[in-house]
Amino acid sequence: MPTYRAPVDDFRFILTELYDASQLTAYQAYADISPDLMMSIVEEAGKFCEGSPGPHQRLGRCRGCTWEQGVVRTPSGFKGGVQGLRRRWMDRPRLRS
Repeated sequence: MPTYRAPVDDFRFILTELYDASQLTAYQAYADISPDLMMSIVEEAGKFCEGSPGPHQRLGRCRGCTWEQGVVRTPSGFKGGVQGLRRRWMDRPRLRS
């Protein structure tokens, strides 16, 4: 089975060449976000997508979800993938402004 390669270079091109994402800093909500920070986020998201969800995608396509007595059941392994996402992204310390 082919391995997934995140299109990080494509996102870099879109954010820097096609759309000048540095213009976002003109908005107060995005004032602290630099192009380097944006690319770091894209690169880390790419690493995550190449690692954790990949093996579960085939399982999800082959088995899919089922509906049993009013409850949606996900394929085995799905819960572990979601927990990996949570550990990697949501349980990390937050930066304070």
